[in-house]
Amino acid sequence: METNLPPYVADFVEALADFCERCLLESNYDSEYSNEAIRILDARNHLFRKQTASATDEEHDIYMLRDLLRIDESTLDFRVNRQRILSIARNYFY
Repeated sequence: METNLPPYVADFVEALADFCERCLLESNYDSEYSNEAIRILDARNHLFRKQTASATDEEHDIYMLRDLLRIDESTLDFRVNRQRILSIARNYFY
């Protein structure tokens, strides 16, 4: 991840990544087939909500959990994709 990020952007990325990791641990489904989504209620105050959705809807700040993950090549497990989250942060902070 970029090292020269403003602190509020880095905080957002970490907060959303932590929320994604908790959702991944709580999920009863295989992440690839999950219909769980995360809605960003307030990016500046790091308010997120888990909900059910059928697709990512960036206009309404809804992101499918599977769209925020990547596959770790060494273990083939799902991991949070911080680069994707950073690109989402650009919608709110730049």
